[in-house]
Amino acid sequence: MQCLAIGPAPLLAVTDIDFGAGRNGLEFADWLHERWPELNVFFASGRLDRLNGRAFDPRETCLGKPFSLAKLVEFVGRSLPLPMAGSP
Repeated sequence: MQCLAIGPAPLLAVTDIDFGAGRNGLEFADWLHERWPELNVFFASGRLDRLNGRAFDPRETCLGKPFSLAKLVEFVGRSLPLPMAGSP
């Protein structure tokens, strides 16, 4: 989080839900959205039971593990912001 706090805005955040002890991915996503409200967050987790009733908003996507590489590419592709007209 310290690196993110001083760096430029990320294009996409990819995180797990269960970090073990301490903060979890849901809290991390909330922190990210406080800093960058438009940021999309992609959750990849084998512990969907840890969602704690969270209703995902349009900026969030979740994919349960295990998943195929093709499914990961599809979900990440849908989560990335669309390029602006005229940008490289």
